[in-house]
Amino acid sequence: MPITEQPIDEINRTSFPLGRLLATGHNMFSSGPVKEPPAPNKIRARYPVMGQVTDTDGHCWDIREVRTTKHGFDLYFGTPENYRGGNAGLIATQALYDFWEDNQIKLHGFLFDLPAGRTTLKRLRSRLGFNFHDDTTEFWTARKEDLDSLRSSEFAARHGVHRAVAVDWRRRIIGRRTRPTGWWRKAKFRKVLLAGLTLIETGRRLGVGTSHAKRLRDRARLESQLFHTPVDLKVTLATSRIKFGSKA
Repeated sequence: MPITEQPIDEINRTSFPLGRLLATGHNMFSSGPVKEPPAPNKIRARYPVMGQVTDTDGHCWDIREVRTTKHGFDLYFGTPENYRGGNAGLIATQALYDFWEDNQIKLHGFLFDLPAGRTTLKRLRSRLGFNFHDDTTEFWTARKEDLDSLRSSEFAARHGVHRAVAVDWRRRIIGRRTRPTGWWRKAKFRKVLLAGLTLIETGRRLGVGTSHAKRLRDRARLESQLFHTPVDLKVTLATSRIKFGSKA
């Protein structure tokens, strides 16, 4: 077959099956029918307006999807009022804002336990001004007076936090407290040391470690014996007491 010298752009295009493919509604590069992207009005028709809600800035939004949470409120997805085109986004409702505000020092596993993508939630939190690290620091700094004046258990009960967390933040903000020498000789502390409790329970009640609790318990028992023994035996006990030292 002779090779034609006719330019390729002048070849009769009707000889190619492209016209027939388009006429039958098929894509020459795939086996399926040709699909056009949906128009904005079709997207809006897919999610009709279910109602309206006001966000934290006072702007009105058309609700197009509602997702129920396990925390007693719903997440609303939608578009600004009378907005044409675009997909529904997560609306910054007052209920969602209050949820994050009331639980600002809880871990991410709780803060993001919502029926929405993590990236979507992080972007909205950032737009609303939430930051886990900054919010946590601000929470504890604002309660510095209570950290200094209340016992750890009292602070935990008043502000709804764990006692161990309160102890840790007290050390960060207030610093370690130095108890006066012989503090454990007060009646209420001696009662705990001589109550026959486990070392773990004794340490928990006195706010010390188990090793320190053992040393204090041994000294308390030794001194208790000194108050109830004859004078000649006290000399022997006093000699052995020197091994423990005179300070706690």
